[in-house]
Amino acid sequence: MSTRVLEIRKGVLNKNDLLAAGLRGRFQAAGVTVFNLVSSPGAGKTALLERTLRTLIEEGRRAAALVGDLETDNDARRLAASGAPVRQIMTHGCCHLDANMISTHLEGWDLAAFDVLFIENVGNLVCPAGYDLGEDSRACCSR
Repeated sequence: MSTRVLEIRKGVLNKNDLLAAGLRGRFQAAGVTVFNLVSSPGAGKTALLERTLRTLIEEGRRAAALVGDLETDNDARRLAASGAPVRQIMTHGCCHLDANMISTHLEGWDLAAFDVLFIENVGNLVCPAGYDLGEDSRACCSR
């Protein structure tokens, strides 16, 4: 009797990558540029985004933000003070955002109403790096 080896390979993030590709298509069709901000906790993502959103809104640009956090909406409240539309994504202990979370929290938003969308990822540099969110660019903040 001979031995057969059947090798099965499927990307662990395959489902996320498919959803992210769909998001990328939606973003491109709407003409919105999307930035995913990642960093360790306390590196300054929220402070940078506060100033950026405020400046963009003052200049008449149409900016919005999605904010990932484990359990609080503190950052989302800070960012909303800029006048930009902001939505909170609570991950409830999950160390990253994924494409499904982004898609769910975009419901009801007309993406064509924005020039730029910022995604403030969960404060963690390990998990977020592997998850495509359909963004145009990923930026890492550090102090």
